[in-house]
Amino acid sequence: SSGINAEYGGLIGAFCGGTKVSVEAYTHTLIVTLLRIFNDPVPDVRFQAWQALSNVTKTIKKENMSFVAAIQDGIKMVSSDLPETPEGKLLPGFNVPKGIDPILPILLNGLMQGSPEVREQAAITIGDAINLTTTDALKPYVIQITGSLIRIIADRFPWTVKAAILSTLCLLISKGGIAMKPFVPQLQTTFIKALHDGTRSVRNAAAVALSKLMTLQARVDPLINELLRVLGASSQEGVGVQEAILNALNGVLAKSGTSVDQAVLSKVGLALMEQLENCHEQIRSSMAKTIGMYAKFASDEQIDNILSNNILTDSLNFTTRQAKLIALYWILKQRPQIMQSKQGKVSMWRVTKDLKDDKAEVREGAVLVLGRIITISPELVGELLPLLPNMIGDAAAEVAVASLKAAKKFAKNDPALSRKYINILVPAAMGRLKDRLNLPIKLSSERALLHLL
Repeated sequence: SSGINAEYGGLIGAFCGGTKVSVEAYTHTLIVTLLRIFNDPVPDVRFQAWQALSNVTKTIKKENMSFVAAIQDGIKMVSSDLPETPEGKLLPGFNVPKGIDPILPILLNGLMQGSPEVREQAAITIGDAINLTTTDALKPYVIQITGSLIRIIADRFPWTVKAAILSTLCLLISKGGIAMKPFVPQLQTTFIKALHDGTRSVRNAAAVALSKLMTLQARVDPLINELLRVLGASSQEGVGVQEAILNALNGVLAKSGTSVDQAVLSKVGLALMEQLENCHEQIRSSMAKTIGMYAKFASDEQIDNILSNNILTDSLNFTTRQAKLIALYWILKQRPQIMQSKQGKVSMWRVTKDLKDDKAEVREGAVLVLGRIITISPELVGELLPLLPNMIGDAAAEVAVASLKAAKKFAKNDPALSRKYINILVPAAMGRLKDRLNLPIKLSSERALLHLL
């Protein structure tokens, strides 16, 4: 009860504030218990717990890093009892003046002085505390926390530490608001550098962080120009780095595409077209998604240019043909009105031609585009959908699965229209249901039939 909590907090606070006896053996339990009282419904009780926790943490010696874990445990336990609000879960005891004062010195000391494991744990726990704190309550701590995180990520620490710091910096960007603006140049440099890290988790976290940073950045053109520069210089750094840069570019465009100058967008389009013939599939995949995001904000002239001169043209290399189809899929996903333009007819021609390609990868890409077109353009269903049963029966498993997924999405998107084609789609799907030796085909058949029938 609140009464017991108040007495507990008062006694512990008075004892730890006045005693010279070591309480180290009980500190972990005290921290966890007092943090739980930070959720007490009575403000005076929470204040007693805050005072008690302040006195407890003052007894901890700087060289003792073990109590970072106690704070993490306490936050995890109390957060499980918190209700969801429009701002997420919030801990009442953190959302008062100096709310996180009792725990922050311990966490920052662990971050700055601990072993790699403790630094990682401290960074994660700082993020946990940020999650439970409002923007207003967090504001006095933003400079101190952000500066410490930036200093540590610049050093040579294991990838786990860097990934934890990047995740916490993302939370700070979201929660810190305008107080984070002075750090934008440093953060941008830090995140771009992290795109070159040797570990995928760090690169992915950096790409996400750059897109989050756009909420604080009015001028996006310099960042996009910098990403294009590092993309052009990254060919010798490995596939993972190029993929991360493309993902970062995609995220930045998604957040701030409307603010990008058309001349800069033109450079984006040219840089992406250069990746169409990349020999690595993951690069082509990231490129295709980014082209889709580029298409969302590019001018009609720019889109017409890349479709006419690149995406819808023939290619001798089958991987390039596949890449163009995947790119077309993402373009249509972001800009479906293209099917109403003259390029819509060319896209139809491209799909029907590539459905007959001798390479399964190309046929699979063509099915993907076909599925997108019949979803966004009901008027074209009568022309394209009769081609789908034949593709469901394709000898290549990946083509058959893609075709069954296209049938499922079509039926799910427009049940009434799909019923008109039951007589051709259901027999084709039933035929593949018997394919018991290929589990992906069997499962895809079942899911397609679930929506078709």
